Amino acid sequence: MSEEKINWYSLPQLQKRIVLCLAKEGMQTRNEIKRKLGSAYKNVLFSFKSLEKRGIIRQMQTKKYRNREFPIYWLTEMGALVALLHGAPKEKLLEKVLQLYPNNEILQCTIEMSEYLNPEVFKIGTSAIIGKRKLDIADLMAIITVQMQTDSNMKKLRKALETLKKYPTTHTAFKKMLSQISKIEQYV
Repeated sequence: MSEEKINWYSLPQLQKRIVLCLAKEGMQTRNEIKRKLGSAYKNVLFSFKSLEKRGIIRQMQTKKYRNREFPIYWLTEMGALVALLHGAPKEKLLEKVLQLYPNNEILQCTIEMSEYLNPEVFKIGTSAIIGKRKLDIADLMAIITVQMQTDSNMKKLRKALETLKKYPTTHTAFKKMLSQISKIEQYV
């Protein structure tokens, strides 16, 4: 019997449904997710623990109900990219990322550019977050470079770069990195 290799970004069905529900609905308790998905609480609990261990979701705050506190979860930065890979609605995801990660301009820009990019390039972003726990400008450069190699549609690339201009700090850093690459080019 051959073993099928499972990619680190692939999720079992219930975990995928949880990630997509969080991306669409925002922060939720385990019970709220259980009701929305119509799944058994024990399965949801195990899925939440697995997603939390993998760094895809985390507890954001607590909710008080009948003098008890219940944890409320949402996606981590990596979880937002995993949600994109699994087809989460970009607009809802971006809205929540703007609320919960207001200072992460690179993540916001990456999500906004996602409609112009090949979904496969987000594997770069999620692997960067696994390694460094954040996206940086070099990762964004890698995403755009891989996009250029996998899809030669210049209209899409132009639109992605126009989106980048909406984020001045990221755009400036991107231009600076491009100029450094140009300087290195003369030695190659």
